[in-house]
Amino acid sequence: DVVGVDGQEWSHDPFSGDIVDGMVWVRGTLDMKGALAMMIWAVLDLANSGTIPPGDIVLAVFSDEEIGWKNVGADFVVHHHPEVFAGVRYAIGEGAGFRLTLQGKNLYFVHVDEKFECEVTATVRGTGGHAAMDIRGQTTAKLARLLTSLEAKPLPTHISSPSQKMMVAALSEALGVPVEEIEQDFSERLAPPNKHPIVLDRYHSFFRAISRNTATPTIIKASEAKNVAPDTIAVHLDARIVPGQQPDDFLAELRTIVGPDVELTISQNKIEDYGEPDLAMISEFTEALRAHDPGAGCIPCLLPAWTDGYLLRTLGIQPYGFIPMVLPADMDYFGLMHAVDERVPVESVKFGAAVLRNVLTRNAKRKHVDLSTV
Repeated sequence: DVVGVDGQEWSHDPFSGDIVDGMVWVRGTLDMKGALAMMIWAVLDLANSGTIPPGDIVLAVFSDEEIGWKNVGADFVVHHHPEVFAGVRYAIGEGAGFRLTLQGKNLYFVHVDEKFECEVTATVRGTGGHAAMDIRGQTTAKLARLLTSLEAKPLPTHISSPSQKMMVAALSEALGVPVEEIEQDFSERLAPPNKHPIVLDRYHSFFRAISRNTATPTIIKASEAKNVAPDTIAVHLDARIVPGQQPDDFLAELRTIVGPDVELTISQNKIEDYGEPDLAMISEFTEALRAHDPGAGCIPCLLPAWTDGYLLRTLGIQPYGFIPMVLPADMDYFGLMHAVDERVPVESVKFGAAVLRNVLTRNAKRKHVDLSTV
């Protein structure tokens, strides 16, 4: 499933799948139909090759992650048919795998943990009434202050979870830069609006998102009539919380930003902690990549978003976000997700499929298989 395109003006029909300038233009190319195409090709090519992989491979395609995952898709399978994953230790899915070039080195970020998604409602109250009146103390003025505060004041940095510490250590080793300088980029030089990090190049939005809690306004509910000034306005905040933090911690931080006049409610009371991520597959990913991109490295990281692959952790399975992509330097991987003109280079899909195929067959044995009996 994919998100919609309401309110967006695309350069090409978002559901046509047009190939223009070597790119596929269609909603979901990055999130995540492009990834699905890579996976299906890798599995089909493996099945037709006569190669016996070193272990069982389960291709699981889930629905409804974008529109509410409770008791559907991955949530349904995990809770009602866990036997599908009997014996499975690792899962490869969406979320990361993109390449960033830092200080001349090609580094592929692999997410090994995810921020937790919470729904937060921020409510402001004030004077309402007939819109023809010259009303002072309007709720809309309070709304403006709320939104301005969220834009101007970032939440504090947290480099405390295992996945974040793993990422900082891996970046330090790959770039030959002390851990303290990496952490300084996160805590100081990444602060918006115009600070320039020394180590982490220009990828401000991504690195800011994985180093702090975030609260992004997405839906505003106010008056339903054009001539009524509302006395109550509710703002839906898409909240993403760093592992190790709890909803109460997040609300305490948020209150210091929005002030005491804003009422805050949150959808969750507690976030489950599944412990330290398992990095066992990182070396396999690295070797598979180097067959196609010599000298490449893998950086374990925290994903700023949430995927339904996270649900597999309840079964003791370590999910990895590893969809290898080589994108043009001016393409913003996360900036195009859910956005206008989402697209992916055809060559990037071919590259990712080849790397995933390599991952599946590492340490494999070749043996003739009669597919007519399979």
